[in-house]
Amino acid sequence: SQNQSDATDSLKAQQPPAKPSTPTLAPKGTGGIEVTWDAGTPVPAGGEVGAFEIWVQSPADIGTWVKVPADKLSCSPTVASPCTITGLPVGDPIKVIVKAVNDAGTTASDASAEATPVTAPTAPTGVEVAQTAGTPDSLVVSWTDLPAGEADSYTVYISENEDGPFTTAATCVAGGQTPATSPCQIDGLTAGTTYYVQVSGTKSGVEGANSGTQSAMAI
Repeated sequence: SQNQSDATDSLKAQQPPAKPSTPTLAPKGTGGIEVTWDAGTPVPAGGEVGAFEIWVQSPADIGTWVKVPADKLSCSPTVASPCTITGLPVGDPIKVIVKAVNDAGTTASDASAEATPVTAPTAPTGVEVAQTAGTPDSLVVSWTDLPAGEADSYTVYISENEDGPFTTAATCVAGGQTPATSPCQIDGLTAGTTYYVQVSGTKSGVEGANSGTQSAMAI
């Protein structure tokens, strides 16, 4: 009945939502931070979440807490986990909290989380692929390392098709080191098959653009 509907609507407005969990942060792309959280539990009767808000303090412990606008969120217009904050100053640590909102009020996560936005590495250059004399069914990949501090590690990708899909060359390990260092050898290939290779750099968990594609035939 209408009276029952009105009573239900009234109940939903009586309780603020449960607190969201403390967010987990991870750098993503240049000047981006991915925010992941769980909705609070248990959900109180009449305390359903109407919306989530992401708030940021930049720089951490110094700046003012502000709600992140929709045009700076990858999950806009509906804020949901995971969601990436974009356009942050690179190199400045930030703190993030998540708030749950409904008609009865707002609750915030018990604690903030801190992370530092980084610059995604540029694509490596000087990529070369060559046959390996005396070592059948393999290729050697080399590249020019990015300037010091721009990349923590490198990943080598390989495909039998120039347009991909490319997969990680798991055996491309130099001197027993993982991840790959230049030069590195890809083993377990098929003689007579042409392979296409790309290389990318990663910094603080943020992977940059892949290099141009180079190729060679395994022997």
